[in-house]
Amino acid sequence: MPGAVDKKGGPLIKVGALAVDAHYAVAAIQSAKGRYYARIRKFEEIYGHVEGRIDPVDPKYKAIRNYTQLQFAALLEAKRKAYNIKRRLENACRKVGNV
Repeated sequence: MPGAVDKKGGPLIKVGALAVDAHYAVAAIQSAKGRYYARIRKFEEIYGHVEGRIDPVDPKYKAIRNYTQLQFAALLEAKRKAYNIKRRLENACRKVGNV
């Protein structure tokens, strides 16, 4: 493929770099999810077991939502970043196919 590999970093180099970024983004999600679940377990150690799914609109879960707010926000941010990297990787792959 012409232009696929050059010193400026052709399309295949970009795909490779984005693939590595995607790998690290998935690892960041797993790490953030682990921290979020650990915070939930800590809450349960202190206040007792939480039954069922943590419903964001149910007032009975307000305490645990407040307790895990930072970790949950970090998890959502990691998921958002991974989605964007995956989208950029798919676009870069599409461009390589059109070269």
